[in-house]
Amino acid sequence: MSLSWWLLLPLGTAHANDARAHFTLQPRVVVDLAHDRPMEDVGEAWTWMRAHATGPAKNGRWFLEVQADYVVLMGLHEDTDLEAATNLWMGESGWAGDLGPVFVRAGHLVERWGAMDLLPVTDTIGARDLRAGPLIPLEHARVPAPMARLEVGEDKLRASVLLLPFGTASRVPLWGTDFSMLRQGMVEGLLADAATWSDDPILAQPYQRIFSGLEDGIAALDAQTRRGLEGALAQTGTPRPLWEAGEVGAEVQSRLGPVDLALTGAWIRSRVPVPQLDPTLAQLVATQTLPAFSDIETALGTVDSSALSSERPRTLTAGLAAQTLVGAHGLRAEANYTHAAVIPMPWFDYAQSPQWTFGAAVDRATSTRFTVLLEGRWRHLTAPPPDALMVGLPDHLEVAGGIRATFARERLSAELGTLVDLTFSEVAAQPSLRYRASDTFDLGAGAVVFASPTPAAVTWTDAMDYNGGLIGYSSDADAIWLDARWLR
Repeated sequence: MSLSWWLLLPLGTAHANDARAHFTLQPRVVVDLAHDRPMEDVGEAWTWMRAHATGPAKNGRWFLEVQADYVVLMGLHEDTDLEAATNLWMGESGWAGDLGPVFVRAGHLVERWGAMDLLPVTDTIGARDLRAGPLIPLEHARVPAPMARLEVGEDKLRASVLLLPFGTASRVPLWGTDFSMLRQGMVEGLLADAATWSDDPILAQPYQRIFSGLEDGIAALDAQTRRGLEGALAQTGTPRPLWEAGEVGAEVQSRLGPVDLALTGAWIRSRVPVPQLDPTLAQLVATQTLPAFSDIETALGTVDSSALSSERPRTLTAGLAAQTLVGAHGLRAEANYTHAAVIPMPWFDYAQSPQWTFGAAVDRATSTRFTVLLEGRWRHLTAPPPDALMVGLPDHLEVAGGIRATFARERLSAELGTLVDLTFSEVAAQPSLRYRASDTFDLGAGAVVFASPTPAAVTWTDAMDYNGGLIGYSSDADAIWLDARWLR
């Protein structure tokens, strides 16, 4: 945040009358109509807010944005049936303009690479907000980060360098919600089971008291505290700024006849933090045993001081994207190589493998009132571990499509987005309708629907060794939603 404010200090010479400001408020109520799990959230209320302002500055423009969200989660289980949390952050803010022959865009920014929308391939540089799963509106899905983009060239050939002094990471829910890595009740279930793992006559009762106390403490955590612990865990193991945390990317764009090309490369860390459990503790959890009195000193002596941490390994990526128009059809293709892709493993572990990813897309707009989009993606791991979780070995195939139509003089719009995971035979779909009552107010309704041959993860043992795909993991979270959007 300090970088963006520093950039805005010399902008006081701009005329206030030339500035523009906008505000967006979007509350959304989500209802789960099927009660599949005792501790699931049957109701959610999300409210997203965004305030944006921009105006002229010397040699360019300044822009400032603040975003916030507020969520209320409601369940049917006892004691913890209602919780709420809020989050406030700086959105895209900074300055964009010319410094001699170089166009500079610097501050707290969002960067997007590639040409594909539903199944991105070369868009490795950005981070996403994953806390609400597919329920989050697209305009709130990307996470800004301190960065600077320096660009030279013209339309036919442009080159840019992207500098991220502190890196960036996606917002990942670690536990306690429908779309968390560890869903509601999993941590409590693990602690409850652990209390029964020892039959040592000396330690059985102390173990039971310790784990029962931890279970009660975890169950009593409010949402705001849990989010704070999630943030702290996500930051463990984070390298020091600048000389260890810095990331860099580069992009070269050109036009060859009717074809637009973009070559990208980056030296970055994983956008999703990877939980890492101490090997000794992981072995105890996997075997469901606790050390006996005679072994406890030896066992505890092998446990690292940071028993549970998270890591974000570095990798090198390189990609190529191309797009063109053929009549009324838009054609796009992308390819990407990741030197060390992160692969989740059982019992809070991970492996890495080189990965090739290829994608293609076609869209057709018969008019401004009807658009159809179809995309496909193929990911290939060249050295996959045999027991990886929720990834195809060695190949993973996905297809996604979208349809959008407008009616009633463009006041009513209907959309349908669908993702099919061919590798795990899973489907996710989100139909929606939106009615524009005025230029500043509209109403929306929709649903999220999942289908998977593998039951959703319910217990902690499901999470440790799930044999379905990413869609199937939370496939019991089908819901309908209603929202409103006010723009000023």
